[in-house]
Amino acid sequence: MWLHFRMKTELLFSSEFSAEARDAFLKAVQDSKPLFMKGVPKDADPAEAGHIEGTPLIDGNRVELEFISGTYTRVHDALFRFRKQIPVYLGKHRLGLRDISVLEYVITMKGEFPEGVHIPNLPFIAESSIEGDTLTLQLNVTAADLENKVPDRLVK
Repeated sequence: MWLHFRMKTELLFSSEFSAEARDAFLKAVQDSKPLFMKGVPKDADPAEAGHIEGTPLIDGNRVELEFISGTYTRVHDALFRFRKQIPVYLGKHRLGLRDISVLEYVITMKGEFPEGVHIPNLPFIAESSIEGDTLTLQLNVTAADLENKVPDRLVK
């Protein structure tokens, strides 16, 4: 079964970003690639591991990030690995991470699904659809739900 995860998050920091702090944060994003590859098989496609897509949108003390992954280093794991790196880059700028908000979380699965398959009504599933061999789930989760591995449980 083919899996694809996409998550948009908003990180709230203790104060607004200076120009130097903005550059340090962008360097943290750039340096995060090897961090997300830990534990991924050597012969795996790097696109299957979690990564930060595009350029972060920094506005005041808020940062919007989009994480994308396949089967390895899922987006929520990539987020928490990245979270641990933030103090290394922003500590000297006196910026601390205060809150993580999940704006959007989408899981796409391709495979064979039985006719008339029923997706249960769970509080985490905001919307679901099946089109041909593709099942799409939009989740309504918090950072605490991600730490409790709710998306992993839904996929199993």
